[in-house]
Amino acid sequence: MAVTEHGNTEHSGYELVRTTLVQAVGADPAALTPRTALGDLRLDSLALVELALALEDRTGKPMTGVTEHSTLAEVAELIDAVGIDAVDTEPSVPPARAPGPVVGIVR
Repeated sequence: MAVTEHGNTEHSGYELVRTTLVQAVGADPAALTPRTALGDLRLDSLALVELALALEDRTGKPMTGVTEHSTLAEVAELIDAVGIDAVDTEPSVPPARAPGPVVGIVR
């Protein structure tokens, strides 16, 4: 993964990881760097599973190597190693809609 002089990466896998962390588990974008370990973000085991599943949805490949010890750079390298079938930066599940008024119930 190439890192520019400003610390930004020139890597689509890294941007996919960052975007997925923000969208899927609500990570603070300011806390995300290539060297950030997922455990440093205080993600619980459920959040790690949600992240791996979201990455699987977006890449079409299994993400079994994602652990709390993985850095964002390592997850990006994993994505590159397995390749990407199709990148979908939007969550695969649409956001829940607010319930509308209950109509037709009269007592």
